[in-house]
Amino acid sequence: MGRSGSPRAGYRPGMRERPGHGGRPGPREGTVRLPDGRTLAYAEYGDPAGRPVLGCHGSPSSRLERHVEDPEDYRRWGVRFVVPDRPGFGRSDPQPGRRVTDWPGDVATLLDSLGIDEFSVLSLSGGAAYALACAHAFDSRVRSVGVLGGAPPPDVPWPWPGWVPRRLRAVAHRPSPAAALMRPVFAPLAQRPEAIPGYL
Repeated sequence: MGRSGSPRAGYRPGMRERPGHGGRPGPREGTVRLPDGRTLAYAEYGDPAGRPVLGCHGSPSSRLERHVEDPEDYRRWGVRFVVPDRPGFGRSDPQPGRRVTDWPGDVATLLDSLGIDEFSVLSLSGGAAYALACAHAFDSRVRSVGVLGGAPPPDVPWPWPGWVPRRLRAVAHRPSPAAALMRPVFAPLAQRPEAIPGYL
């Protein structure tokens, strides 16, 4: 499943080890330069020669999102877990006007730089749409997809409950740090599936 026989698989010049919690080892971290000049940051956990799994973090979150109690579990499972920061998250540069379907292009550059061919995808919460976009774009390169607690991207419009003031609804749909914090509090009670394709 895309294992590399190289003893240094998973390590690139410039990568650094991040200290973990409670004396546990942290992830290996690095960045790649994308074709448009943006920087994409990522973290790797587990076995550098293991089965590659692309992690799609939630919203808002980052490459450092905690998935397991002990990050050494990835090594024990023989998994190379690679989690990039999406544009504007963590240490990745923003990409104004981006769409969900732009994400696989960034991922392709990262995977090529890491020498990864076939891989699986695992998403949490708001990373679901990005995982599914990768499954569609990469087709047979994707061995499997896991969606945990999948949620739509936070900028997809939804009908708000009548008790939420109109001005608050308008603010929540404007791109801002405050809006990002409010969205989970005022989660939609219903979704409009017909509106989602316009945001992909």
